[in-house]
Amino acid sequence: MKPASRTSLLIIALIISTIYAQSGSAAPVTTQAPTAPLPQSVTGCNRGLLQTYSLAGLDIPAIDKIEMCPQITRTCCQKQDQQILFTNFIHGGEFQSVVDHYQKVTGVYDNLMEKLNEVQDFAKTVKNNIVKKVANCKLLAERILNYEVSQVMDQVRQNLAKMQEFFQTAYSGFYCSICNFDNQKYFDFTTQTMYFSERFCRDIIEHTLPVMLLFHVDIVKHVNLVTKFVSSCDFTGTYNLDAIPPSNYTFSVINDDMQDLQACRDNRNKREWFSYCKDICVEFKIASFPKFFQPNLHLVASYTTYLTKQLNTLTAAQSSRPLFGALSTPNGNNKRILQDNQNRPIFKPSLSATVDLTKWRVEFLYVGVSLYVEGQNSLINEATYNSVKTFLQIQASSAQQQQAPPTVPGSTPSGVPGQRRARKLSSAGLMRGLIGVLVMLGLFNRG
Repeated sequence: MKPASRTSLLIIALIISTIYAQSGSAAPVTTQAPTAPLPQSVTGCNRGLLQTYSLAGLDIPAIDKIEMCPQITRTCCQKQDQQILFTNFIHGGEFQSVVDHYQKVTGVYDNLMEKLNEVQDFAKTVKNNIVKKVANCKLLAERILNYEVSQVMDQVRQNLAKMQEFFQTAYSGFYCSICNFDNQKYFDFTTQTMYFSERFCRDIIEHTLPVMLLFHVDIVKHVNLVTKFVSSCDFTGTYNLDAIPPSNYTFSVINDDMQDLQACRDNRNKREWFSYCKDICVEFKIASFPKFFQPNLHLVASYTTYLTKQLNTLTAAQSSRPLFGALSTPNGNNKRILQDNQNRPIFKPSLSATVDLTKWRVEFLYVGVSLYVEGQNSLINEATYNSVKTFLQIQASSAQQQQAPPTVPGSTPSGVPGQRRARKLSSAGLMRGLIGVLVMLGLFNRG
């Protein structure tokens, strides 16, 4: 074989071995979702995002301690920005608005459960008053009693409190998230997408899934049955054939939501749980209250008012023992409307805002922003604010002292009375020198 041919074969063999080594022949090739979005910039901060919320921010991240966000190692916020964080989040009422909102949300659901519990008591009365073995109101009462509301009340309240704590903590991490340089790559300004982590998705599921299953699915069927019962039956168990349940208080199940919730519930403890629960997590909103996590809220609020009125009518009828068919069917005009916070931003933008996070969509990847963890570590409170304020005051005082001209020991700074004395001494010395010259001239003339 010629030397040239031998050399060519060696080169070909080297190329093949390199390709083989890079392909990883020991493991099969799999197609996986990317673990992180392609970052638009990994060297600088998006100052426009920070200035949207009145923060000065930095163009280049700094290695500095941010006391209100102790988990940050590289910051896009200046140390003095912490005063704005506190002003916005605490004095500006942003945190309180989150607390108030979810207190209203949990209160609406708790009030409904209370009324459903009262319906159970009424159903027991109706069942006991019916002598017939088969009767419409007796069948309805038995079906209602099968769902024992009183036994699940405590657990429902615990789940509601757990959900409220989650949202309050998660939104407490907002400012630390945008100040943290390590999170900047998860804000895609081109597609207006924010990328959260799989860990944050797990936090969402752990704190909200039981409430979502109850008020998206389970309670819907029960409430519709209750509506038929209280609008058609009186305390004697007499069924009113002419009664028409109000159509504006009809609850419905959204099949896609039900399937997502049930699939997540059934697979949440499996290794591939993320693929089953991700569709729930993407309903989260970064800067506004997500509607998905407060199912049927307005309808529940108005329905509870209707149910209260209907129960009052039935119990009053029981006291006065009215004639058959005296049931009333409210038309639903007197509804208690809960203030709609759906599109109101939680975090107030400045007048010169260039970013509107309420319009951004959400995605979840293996790595991303863990908002709940950011909130757990956040220290945006009055104690930290006072500590930062004192530090900045000392820093400003030291800077002023460093700008003053240095003084020599024993000397007097300019502009003080000692300088005027020095000028007087200089004049006296001039006079003495002039007299000395005249004396010398006199001696010369004598000579």
